[in-house]
Amino acid sequence: MCSTYAVLSNTKHRLRWFGLKIAIVDDNRPEAELLMDFCRSYAAENQMIIDLQFFESSAPFLSSFERSLYELVFLNLAMEDMQGIDTAKKIRREDSSGLLVALMNSTEHMPEAFSFHAFEYVLKPVSKERIYQVLTDARQALPMSENYISFISKRQNI
Repeated sequence: MCSTYAVLSNTKHRLRWFGLKIAIVDDNRPEAELLMDFCRSYAAENQMIIDLQFFESSAPFLSSFERSLYELVFLNLAMEDMQGIDTAKKIRREDSSGLLVALMNSTEHMPEAFSFHAFEYVLKPVSKERIYQVLTDARQALPMSENYISFISKRQNI
């Protein structure tokens, strides 16, 4: 499932936005949907465009994964189809620039999460406050591009 959620702000004569491409890899759909809702509400409150892509297992995620495709990946470390830690290691072999957020029910795998340089470690169930903090930290850690759309009407920029 792929969804793009856009919130644009009109700043004087042009539209300005910040974008973030996020993958959520989690075999627990209700928890993943809650996480996506928090990401969407964060985007709305911060006038951002986010591109959310949800994967219910590691296999489809890894088959579509490309270097620099996602700035942020929320990854459940305890999925049934393939251990999330193995998925994280494969991600890191391909791309060291994206931020990995380890999702887990306990702190049991925390040392392993930091071995593949997890950006954050979030205990489930996720909370709105915690996800907002992770997204705020990610925005500060990532080089965010500012994109502008200019409109010309009657030979004038508006």
